Amino acid sequence: MKLKIDYVADLGSGWCALNLHSLREALAQLPEIDVELDIRPFEQHPDLPPDGVDIREYFIETYGADMALATQTRDAMREWARELDFDFRPDLRTRAYNSFDGHRLLRWALAQPGPQVQQDLALALFDLTFNRGGNVSDPAQLLQCVEALGLDVTWAGQVLKTDAFADDVHELEAAFREQGVDMLPALYVNGRLISQGSQTPSTYMTLLRVAACLA
Repeated sequence: MKLKIDYVADLGSGWCALNLHSLREALAQLPEIDVELDIRPFEQHPDLPPDGVDIREYFIETYGADMALATQTRDAMREWARELDFDFRPDLRTRAYNSFDGHRLLRWALAQPGPQVQQDLALALFDLTFNRGGNVSDPAQLLQCVEALGLDVTWAGQVLKTDAFADDVHELEAAFREQGVDMLPALYVNGRLISQGSQTPSTYMTLLRVAACLA
């Protein structure tokens, strides 16, 4: 049985980073299901400037003036990361950056031999943001991630210097908004939206088993 999974995520979202690990853990326990996974773009804050904004300002915009809620959310992320055995150090993140160029690179990576390349790059970009406090809109840092994976740095650099894949990212984001996606990550299976928001590996396993039965 083969399933086409679209994982709709924002590279600037810690929950999306954690849920990708959760989904991958679920898939590792379902070897009987053949999966094609595509990580799709969705920017929650597309107006962030390339040089970013102070993380406190970002939290105020996201959570209002309730910094206590922001702190509780960060603590909950840390706890879940420990359960997923995922190194997660959000305290190193001092600014929130625009993620558009990172999403363009993910569309480029999907064109490489096999969708696993795109997953590897997504994991590297999440690591850049949430484990190293890096800038996912900085071409030099993006290309360091590309080079570390053994991908074509020259080709990736040309993508970043041009508008390559920009229309693709904009069109996909507009389509997901029109379809009512308002909570990330969102998961589509064979074109059908089956979940929004955080899910444990066991919940993802249940959802995918049901989807496989209905396919």
